[in-house]
This record gives sequence, C-alpha cells and structure tokens, in this order.
Amino acid sequence: FRCSFGDCSTLGGTPIFEFAAAQDDPTGNLVGMAMSCLMFISSIGLFNIISAVFLERVMAYASDQRLQEQRKRMSDRHLWHKNMAKFIDIMVQLHKQAGRNTVGETVEQPQDVPLTQQTRYFCLRDETIETLASRVFSREIIDEALMTNSEVVKAVSALDIDLQDCVNLGDTLDQDNDGRVQVEELIMGINRMR
Repeated sequence: FRCSFGDCSTLGGTPIFEFAAAQDDPTGNLVGMAMSCLMFISSIGLFNIISAVFLERVMAYASDQRLQEQRKRMSDRHLWHKNMAKFIDIMVQLHKQAGRNTVGETVEQPQDVPLTQQTRYFCLRDETIETLASRVFSREIIDEALMTNSEVVKAVSALDIDLQDCVNLGDTLDQDNDGRVQVEELIMGINRMR
C-alpha cells in the first residue's frame, strides 16, 4: 500500500521494481507485475471513484442551495413588488420616450430622451392608481425594449423570468390580442411566467 503514495522501496532503499527484476527468481517478475497492477488500480480506480463521488455530492449540494435560494426569492412579495414596479416604471418611461400617451396612441414628441441614471425609476411618482390602471403598453415597444434595453433585461431577470421565455413577450402578455397590453395583463402575465 505504501507504493501508492510514492514510497515503494525495500528496507535497504532499493526500489521494489528493481529489486524484483534483479532477482533471478521467475516469481520476481510476477511480483513486479502484481505491484504495478495494484498501484494502477489504487491510484486510478479508487481515487477517481472517490473524487467522482465527492464531486457529485458537491454539485448536488450547490444545486439544492440554488433551488432554495430561488424559492426564497419567488416567495418574497416585497422583492416581487419592488422589481415589478421597476419594470412598469421603465415601460412607462420608454412609452413616454417613444411618444405614446397613456392609452398607447402615438403623439408628437420633440426629442428622444435616453434612459439615464437621473431619470431612472421616477415615472411612477407622477402616476395615480387610476391613471396607472388605465395605462396600456404597446406590444412592439415591449418586444423592442427587451431586445435593445439593458435595463429592461435586468428588470426581467430580477423578476426570475428566463430571457429565453421572453421572445415575443408582448404577444404573450396581450391576452385579448388587441395589440395593447394593459397594466393588469402585464402584471398577471409576468406573475404566471415566473
């Protein structure tokens, strides 16, 4: 067994393999082959099996931890409200930038204002419950924002929605197929997608 850890020598310091080969006894070669097989099986076979079992346990633990963390995030209503408010706020801001009014109709807009650090998440301050409930979003702007706006992508990821599920999100959220997504449809649809 010592040979598997590198100390494969006789008490006199001669390596076992040289000692066995130096003997004119035909069993010396047989002992050398047996020692070689033992070293191969112990170093390659057993240590790889132990490593594989250890790695499997570590990966299973990490997967369980990730699943528990996701369940905790999914059940946190405060986090859901905060992230949903960010998403709606960004949508309101993007519709204002695109020149859409509260019912989704195009109006004249003098200039495009980029989404900057100073204007981020402040559109809901000016909204009342009634105006927010009556607000509608264009399917095209929702889909375009998901493809071009990193803030929208971050907000969707924070809502625990996989970006692969967001292809044609506007069509998915538009339940009555009228080309517009009402706030209620948006909230209920995203909640179902989680």
